[in-house]
Amino acid sequence: MECLLDGCDRPAVIRGLCRSCYQQAGRKVRRKEATWAELEEYGIALPKTHCGGEGGPFAAAFAKRCKDLPGQTRMFNDCQQEGQANVPNT
Repeated sequence: MECLLDGCDRPAVIRGLCRSCYQQAGRKVRRKEATWAELEEYGIALPKTHCGGEGGPFAAAFAKRCKDLPGQTRMFNDCQQEGQANVPNT
């Protein structure tokens, strides 16, 4: 799938946009010049989705395995309950 925006032929990666167009849209949202809901309504972004449920397939697999990591439960304290990792920024 290509980027939703006319004139952009790069592959879509996030919300139907290529990385470059997604970054530009994100800047508009952070500057409060638009919201994701407005961009979706205008047809220039797709709704946020997760493949395979809450947090996506990686988060689900990680949550399944994190309980088996000795000494790591403090870092991933709620991964089993929520199905996604609570990984601190380093």
